[in-house]
Amino acid sequence: TVSWSPRYSIAQHPRPETFQNLRKCSEEIGSIEYKKKVIINRIVITEGNELTVLLTLEENPHKSTRQIENEINISKSSVHKIIKKTNIIRIYRDPPMTKEDMEQQIRQKL
Repeated sequence: TVSWSPRYSIAQHPRPETFQNLRKCSEEIGSIEYKKKVIINRIVITEGNELTVLLTLEENPHKSTRQIENEINISKSSVHKIIKKTNIIRIYRDPPMTKEDMEQQIRQKL
């Protein structure tokens, strides 16, 4: 048995299940690396989804992709792809002030 406490007094001691999992993994795969998870592509773009996203943006163009995602229950990447596909330019900030705008704002404050 390995004594962990003198070497690593602060660290939590590994549980026996940890070593059992490593042994089981090495027997199954031949390595102690974990199996890679299969990622399922959730990007679903249909005409209905496109229309819903576009109508939502028409109502409020300042909504974020996450807000739209939560509202209509499709993935954020799908919302982003629809926006990108339809070439919608979204303005997040006001345009920079010109000299005239600045002078007008100063006059209003005086």
